[in-house]
Amino acid sequence: MLHKLRRFNFLSLLVMLLLGLFVSLGVDPAVVGAASYSSTGSSGTQTQSVTGKVTARTDAAFTLEIGKLHPSLKVTADTKFFQAGKAVTYAALKIDMQVTVSIRFMGEGQGYAAVSVTLPTVQPSRSFTGQVTAKGTDSFTLISGSQSTTFRVTANTRIYGPGVKVSSLTDMKVGMRAEVVAKANNTGSYDAVTVVLSKDSPRA
Repeated sequence: MLHKLRRFNFLSLLVMLLLGLFVSLGVDPAVVGAASYSSTGSSGTQTQSVTGKVTARTDAAFTLEIGKLHPSLKVTADTKFFQAGKAVTYAALKIDMQVTVSIRFMGEGQGYAAVSVTLPTVQPSRSFTGQVTAKGTDSFTLISGSQSTTFRVTANTRIYGPGVKVSSLTDMKVGMRAEVVAKANNTGSYDAVTVVLSKDSPRA
């Protein structure tokens, strides 16, 4: 019994020392549990590598899902984005992407900044449902709630009209409802994969 108690006390002390070390280095212990840590300099320049799914994004930050953690990572003028070995822009980062991010602790109360972000080569598909608000020669815009999204129509896009008959972009009218499956492209917009149209008070 005494032996077990001493072992427990030793392990508790070891954990406390490790946590103290992480804090002194400016590293969040919660993130360390789901990330690999690598020291690249003094506090403020040290980075961690994390992998997770993008669950939200704004113009200034994006959120990752890493197990039970959901850290918000700030995007700065120095943040770099890469895909398939090439530099891309922040616009290429889409919700549901599985990405690997090198992050830097910015200081007490300031959170984390993304240093570099590696995007997947194969883009995930997303589903959209809404009303067509605009149509061009090779694109259209869909609004769902308060979100407006523009889709590019390519040679691989398949469009189906009411009754799931093969259709084309010329059959799409502003005001129609549409269900769209699309993939993000490197320009920051989406390529439509399939489009299913339904008549819903078309205006033109």
